[in-house]
Amino acid sequence: MPLFKGKRLSEIDIQSWAEMIAETKSEQTAISIIRPAKEMGFAIDTKKLMFNKGKRFDGSQIVSEELALKVADTVLPKYRSLCLVALYSAMPLSDLIHLQKRDVKFTGEDAGITYKRRKTRRHDRPTIMVPMTNKLRKAF
Repeated sequence: MPLFKGKRLSEIDIQSWAEMIAETKSEQTAISIIRPAKEMGFAIDTKKLMFNKGKRFDGSQIVSEELALKVADTVLPKYRSLCLVALYSAMPLSDLIHLQKRDVKFTGEDAGITYKRRKTRRHDRPTIMVPMTNKLRKAF
């Protein structure tokens, strides 16, 4: 680590290092960084650490339907329905652009969007099922 470059173990103030990590990283990240040092036998008093709680979800960041509709009204007309389907289905754009007619049913018990997501190199992604609502139906 650059912070310890050229220093002997006896010259390192490991407690100060742990305090710096705890203050600058989220709590879980700091714990995962500090844990190996503790396991190697370094004396770290975790009770003295003031952990940064990290960012919390802020409900004010949610866009209202009214605002989203205003945004949809400003896009080119050919993309408006795509914006509305995204709004009412909450599907990611990467999945929306791959939707086909066979993925959408407007009537019946299974009315809605049933989309078998494409596999990625690392994940076998689950199928998305979005029930058909009146607003979603109008968006199509």
